[in-house]
Amino acid sequence: MCIGRQRDLVATEPELHGANEHLDIPAVALVAHAESDQRRELQRTDRTDPGPALAVDVANQTENELLPHRPAPRLRTEHELHPAIGNRRDEVRNRRGSSGPITGDEHDNLGHARERAEVLLRALARGTVAATWLAQDECPVIASNLGAAIGRSTVDHDDRAQRSVGKLAQQWREAGCVIAHRHYYIDERRLRHCDYGTRGAMALTYKDAGVDIDAGNALVERIKPLAKSTMRPEVLGGIGGFAALCRIPTAYKEPILVSGTDGVGTKLKTAFAAKKHDTIGIDLVAMCVNDVLVTGAEPLFFLDYFASGALDVETGAAVIAGIAEGCRQSGCALVGGETAELPGLYHGSDYDLAGFCVGVVEKSEIRPRRDLAAGDIVIGLPSAGLHSNGHSLARKVVLEKLALPLDAKPELLGGSTVADEMLRPTIIYASAFTALRENNIPWKGAAHITGGGLVENPPRIFADDALAVELDETTWEVPPILKLIASAGVAEDEMRRTFNMGLGMLIVVPADVAARTVSLLASFKARVVGTLVPRASGESSRLKK
Repeated sequence: MCIGRQRDLVATEPELHGANEHLDIPAVALVAHAESDQRRELQRTDRTDPGPALAVDVANQTENELLPHRPAPRLRTEHELHPAIGNRRDEVRNRRGSSGPITGDEHDNLGHARERAEVLLRALARGTVAATWLAQDECPVIASNLGAAIGRSTVDHDDRAQRSVGKLAQQWREAGCVIAHRHYYIDERRLRHCDYGTRGAMALTYKDAGVDIDAGNALVERIKPLAKSTMRPEVLGGIGGFAALCRIPTAYKEPILVSGTDGVGTKLKTAFAAKKHDTIGIDLVAMCVNDVLVTGAEPLFFLDYFASGALDVETGAAVIAGIAEGCRQSGCALVGGETAELPGLYHGSDYDLAGFCVGVVEKSEIRPRRDLAAGDIVIGLPSAGLHSNGHSLARKVVLEKLALPLDAKPELLGGSTVADEMLRPTIIYASAFTALRENNIPWKGAAHITGGGLVENPPRIFADDALAVELDETTWEVPPILKLIASAGVAEDEMRRTFNMGLGMLIVVPADVAARTVSLLASFKARVVGTLVPRASGESSRLKK
C-alpha cells in the first residue's frame, strides 16, 4: 500500500520537523497508527480483565496492511536504538527527584500496567522496525530522528504513571502523534509501483498521477477527421485551438442564438456493461439538438465534454465517432470539446458525457407561438424506445427485478437482446423540422419528450394555464422495451411520467394543415395523436384510451 504525503505533515518532535518535509514512506503511517492505537488504549478506564489489549491486534493488522512482502530486519536493542534514550531517562528522573524505578501499580486509573506495557512495547516494536527499514533505505538521518523519538517515548511512558489523567490528556493533546496522519493518501492499486525513500529520489510524472497526456493527444488526432466530416461553411478554423469560431448564417435578418445542454444519464452504465460505445454519442447530440429544434432554431455547432478515470483511446474514439454521426444527422458542426482524465473521480475507464449545442433562429420565427388555440392538432413522431431518459428505473426493473442479463432475448422484445433495446439510439428530429421550415408549414409549437414523460413535457409549450394537451393512447404503439418494464408491475401513472411511452416529439399545427404535415413527415411515421383542449381541473396533460 503506497502512502503519498500532501505537503504539510506535522512532526511533534523538533528533530523530525526538518526531515519530515521529505517523507513519503509507509513507515510514517505505521508509527502514526501505532501511536494512535496506544493512546486510545491508555485512555481506557473500563478494563477489568488482564486479556490482550485491542491495540495489539490493531498493530498486527496495521503491520500486515502497510508493510507487506518485506523481510523483517533485525531489531536493535534499546541501547542500540539511540543514545537519546539515556539522556531522556536522566531528564525524567531529575524532574521527578528520584532515581528509583516506577512500580507496576502506579498507573492512576490508566489501565493495568501489564496491558499498558504490552501495548507500548508492541507499538514501539513497530516503530523500531520502521526506523530500521528507513536506515536500510538510505535514510539514516530520518531513521536516527525517528529512533530518538521512539526512545524518548519509552522513557516518557515510564514517567506517565506519576502524573494525573488530566495532565496526561493535556500532554497528549500538545504532543499528538509522532507523525500526524490526517493528510495521507492511500492507494492500494499502486502497491507494486511504490518507491520507498525520500521525495527527492522520485522522478514523478503526470502519467504517474494517472493522467496520460500522450493518450489524450492520440485521441485528438483520431477526432480531427471525425470533426472535419461535420463542418459547416460558417465555421472558421478546426480542432486544436483554444476556442471555436462560427459566423452567423447570412440569411437571417434578426438572428437569435439558441443554446442547449444535456447528458445521457445512466444509459452510460448499460453501455459500460455491454462494452458498446459507438452509439452513445448519438444520444448525446440528440438530447441537446432536439431541445434546440423545438424553439424553431437551426442547429449550428456542437461541443462535447468527455471525462474518464483512465482514458482509453479506442473507447474515446468510438464515443466521439457517435457524436460526429449525431452532428451529421443534425446538420451542425462538431467544433470542439474537452477530454478530461480524472483519476480517482471516476472508476477505471468509466466515463461521463455532456453536450452543448448552439443554434440560430429568426426572431419572428421563435416557437412556441402565442396563438395556440383549442382545436389545434397534435402530431406525434414515434420514439425508438427508451431514448435517454428513465434508464435508472429501466435498469432497476429489467436487470434487477426481472434479473435479465444484457444478452437475454425475452419474448416481448421480439428477438432483440436487452442490451440492443436499452441502447437503441435516440432519434434526432432535425430533418423533420427542416422539412417543416422548407415547406412553410405554420407549426405553432413542439415538445421534446424527455424526463417527465407525457405528463410533464407537453404542457411546456403553453404560456399560460388556459389550454391542455389531450392525447389518445390508441393512436400509437408502445415500444417493446416499455411493455417489458410495465409487465414487471410499474404503475401506469409512473410509466407515463417517466418514459416517452413511444412518442419522442410532439408538434402542434393548425387543423387545416394536419393532413399535409403527416404526409410530409411520413418517413418519421408521423400521425395525429391528440388535440389542444380547454384546461379543466388543473390538468395540463390528459391521456385517454
